[in-house]
Amino acid sequence: MSTALRRLAVAGLVLGVLGVVVPLLFGDLFQSWDRFGSVEIPGHGSVRLPAGAVDVSFRGISADGGGGGSVAVPRFSASIERSGTADPVFHKVDGGAVSVNNVVHVPVWRVAVRRAGTYEVTTSGEDRGYVAIYLDLGHRRHYGRLQLGAGVLLVASLLALLVARGRRRTADQ
Repeated sequence: MSTALRRLAVAGLVLGVLGVVVPLLFGDLFQSWDRFGSVEIPGHGSVRLPAGAVDVSFRGISADGGGGGSVAVPRFSASIERSGTADPVFHKVDGGAVSVNNVVHVPVWRVAVRRAGTYEVTTSGEDRGYVAIYLDLGHRRHYGRLQLGAGVLLVASLLALLVARGRRRTADQ
């Protein structure tokens, strides 16, 4: 294997490792939790939603920094309505909590919005131990395809380096 191809394989190996590891470590820092707006719990507000899937999450601002333990989401309810249009369909989501700088995010629902437009959001519940709590409407970014592509690049580069090493050993003998 020529030096240029070996360098290319090493670069592919490095990019593959970064493409797999970086989203695992830092993916939750780059989420668009409240891209379409947020409503205080309890409260009422208007948000402009696109047609399609919208991720709904609980956001709580903690006074104690999260404590590193499990996250307790208080009991709350929400409705999303628009006159003249069928109400969005809620689907429960089981997602992990993310806590950064005293702010806790927990995915709660994925809502199927049939028509884009301005919707009225009404929430009810109690804060129970949080300084403030909100219902965020946005999109979670999913890095599955990026990680799959990076994994394929990683394996291909590793195989290329191993084959080159094997050929070099047989050529030396």
